Amino acid sequence: MQLGENTTSYQPSWEWVHAQGFDLLCFDVDGTITPSNTSATLATGVKDFFSHLRAGTRIALVTNQGGVGLRHWMESGHFGKPDKLPDEAKVQARLSKVRDELLEIAPSLPIRVFVAFRYQSKADPSSGKAANWGPCPSGTESDERWSKEWRKPNPGMLQSAMEWAGASRLGTLMVGDMQSDKDTAEAAGVIFRWAPEFFVKGVDLPQIVDVGTIVDEPSDLPP
Repeated sequence: MQLGENTTSYQPSWEWVHAQGFDLLCFDVDGTITPSNTSATLATGVKDFFSHLRAGTRIALVTNQGGVGLRHWMESGHFGKPDKLPDEAKVQARLSKVRDELLEIAPSLPIRVFVAFRYQSKADPSSGKAANWGPCPSGTESDERWSKEWRKPNPGMLQSAMEWAGASRLGTLMVGDMQSDKDTAEAAGVIFRWAPEFFVKGVDLPQIVDVGTIVDEPSDLPP
């Protein structure tokens, strides 16, 4: 009878990605690719990961930028301080810079940005307060970026990214730092890994380590 104990070892994420044969890698941006929602600087470990990816690996950046939607709501409803929030042009400029940073590291990678601008307030179950959707600007009703379906944890952005890449659910990986990222992956039926651990530590690979063998002696054997 073998006795063992669970231990954990870590494999570099890029090695694991290659071994799994993913067709599409989807990443949240703020807190995953960048350290914050105002930065275009790459987070720790991101540069090294992208430098090891195989040419042609399809990359999708899937990000909620509801501050744009909240700003529109404030401006149209004449409340709050909308100037404290980014507008669409500012967000697009930052995301383009993030994409350019990644392409500078790995110019052979097809990288597309998927962004959701629609704002949704947070629900408060303790008070029974439901989450409310902010309005979208006139003329954007058919713009997916302003659709409810694209805002995580809804799976719309992931599904559109998979369609763009021609990737199956098993061939798609989602990496993010928020519960909404994990919920999005589950809703789309794809594999999920947490950031920043994915870039900093790698992927954990549980193993069984042999710590000895016990031989049970039959009780009916003579002494």
